[in-house]
Amino acid sequence: MKRFLTLTCSLLLVAGSFASPSSWLQNGAAKQGTNGIAIQLAAWGVTNAADRNAIASSGYDADQTSAIAISGRAWRVACQLSTLGELSISNNIALGRALLVAIPPPTPQVFLPWLQSIPLAQRTRFICMATNMAAGLFPTQPVYSTLYTKYTVLQGIALNDPRVSEQDLATYLLAPEAMTAAQATGCKQAIKDKATALARQQLRGLVSVPGTSNGVSTVATMIAPVVTALNAPACTGLEAALQGLGGTITNVDRTALLALVATWQTNAMNGVSTPAKVTAQLGKLSAALGVDAFNRWVGVYNTGN
Repeated sequence: MKRFLTLTCSLLLVAGSFASPSSWLQNGAAKQGTNGIAIQLAAWGVTNAADRNAIASSGYDADQTSAIAISGRAWRVACQLSTLGELSISNNIALGRALLVAIPPPTPQVFLPWLQSIPLAQRTRFICMATNMAAGLFPTQPVYSTLYTKYTVLQGIALNDPRVSEQDLATYLLAPEAMTAAQATGCKQAIKDKATALARQQLRGLVSVPGTSNGVSTVATMIAPVVTALNAPACTGLEAALQGLGGTITNVDRTALLALVATWQTNAMNGVSTPAKVTAQLGKLSAALGVDAFNRWVGVYNTGN
């Protein structure tokens, strides 16, 4: 009995405690008509007409719809109902169990948003599925895929959040794979925030810091090496600057990134890479070249001279 109760409690997942009509489906039927919502259900995997009729006949009951969807492997429908909080506890348990052994599994576009909607404590049992799906979703970005799973999917933390470790932030910034300018800016800001927190921790307990206001000037001085490193070619000196603040970080190898960026530059200037592809690479180009050299390169790329 204890074993059963433990398993049941660990699979509570999300949402309500009793069956009720799905507002999502009812509103869809009101707007699109019965045929319209049937067409949507078919497009989302409920391909059997008898199943769609049974859903309509139930008054679009959320639990009955989910049971039919699970039986027919219409994962998009079942996951949508769960994400919206329209399923009873028992049906959320049934969905969680079904997803763990689903063959074929749901698509990453269906599964990963659903996983992020359930309580954090419940996500770890799906770590293998999440890892494999993220790897398939980002095949050319293995570091991003790994960190996206580790933080965003399993912990609900964005990769530009200072709660990401300094080691992972630096690895993410210097990995030999594409990164947009916005992603690089967010990552660098998270590193600065991490450095600021480390500096303040070192100042904690001091009675006073002469010539400063609440230690603000001292903090700026302490993190200056980190800021300088983030603007330098290949972020040279970043690890040492963070270590100097008490950060836990080992050196990140830049060799592969620098080689890849050299190829990217050549392909961009020769027109081999499309503007969209170059845009997707700008963040890593900036990190590898350093701010000043990167700005000069962008000027040459834009003007041709």
